[in-house]
Amino acid sequence: MKPTPTRRRFRWLGAERAVVLVIATCGAGAATAQELIAKITHNEVLQSLASDRKVVFVDAREPDEWAEERLPGAIQLPLRATASAQLQSVPQDATLVAYCIKDFRGYEVARALRRAGFNVRVMDDPGLQGWKKAKLPTAGDMPQQNDAQATQALLAQARR
Repeated sequence: MKPTPTRRRFRWLGAERAVVLVIATCGAGAATAQELIAKITHNEVLQSLASDRKVVFVDAREPDEWAEERLPGAIQLPLRATASAQLQSVPQDATLVAYCIKDFRGYEVARALRRAGFNVRVMDDPGLQGWKKAKLPTAGDMPQQNDAQATQALLAQARR
């Protein structure tokens, strides 16, 4: 059998150390049940809104990104703020949908919110990009639409 870089490394480490290395590597990325975040589709968001369930979008991006374009009515909560008093302004009685442009930051904010006891989801078709691809309304400077206008357009779309 031809030695590969991995085999050479394990031979050098010794059998016991190799087993420990494999176990440590496999466990390193494991998330606890509390950190696993359920996904929500755009249709599920629309159905929730159509049935008057409270859904609050949580934008994990920076303030300038949020001002440029965001989901209707989104609150802005960057990752670094999830350990602060800003969490007190996040509604406890709503389904929170955390997002960013593609959802890496959105997922990390969702994990922090879940650990703090919030009911939180992430988009199945991630982030603002997925939302726009689905041709759903946005608010902000770029679409030149305020939150009230975008929310009204979103509710109209949800009730179709």
